[in-house]
Amino acid sequence: RPAVEILRKNGISVDAFMVVGLPGELETHRETTMKMVADVGFDWVKFSLAVPVAGSRLYDLCKKNGYLVCNDYSRHVITKANIRTPDIDPDYMEDKVYLMNLEANFVHNYNLRTGNFRKASVHFKNITDKYPGHAFAHLFLARAYEGLQREKDLIDYHYDRFRNIVNSDAAWNRYANHFALTVGGQ
Repeated sequence: RPAVEILRKNGISVDAFMVVGLPGELETHRETTMKMVADVGFDWVKFSLAVPVAGSRLYDLCKKNGYLVCNDYSRHVITKANIRTPDIDPDYMEDKVYLMNLEANFVHNYNLRTGNFRKASVHFKNITDKYPGHAFAHLFLARAYEGLQREKDLIDYHYDRFRNIVNSDAAWNRYANHFALTVGGQ
């Protein structure tokens, strides 16, 4: 936290990169990580799944214990879980890592929470530009724009996009329900 505070005081944005889904990791470890992320307050956080890279100790451990889901190294990517242990279900981990990203970067976004609406809006706008179907980016961009007192039509546009995406896409509907998000809600 002190390092992040020093960087922030000097106008430096602080992003964090977290890896989850390692053998031996439990839900309590992920909860502790999320608490630390919220307490420290990073500008943006990227959660990735552990990838057992051929030749690494992680790969050797996974290979030795039969934890590899797929032996085809060309299919090992940070968005696809390739580790299965008694405590790690790959499908659960893929969903969990996405939920962690949504929670850290949108639902509990540090800049939005602390009133730095300009910085928050830059991140959210970047996502809506690259991924126009990202429901949470539209919702939280609208909230940042409200904080910036932007035009009502622009704010309403992004709230409408959120509603339309959530109402037409089952995955986004599930994510919105998971976090109990509505327009005018949390």
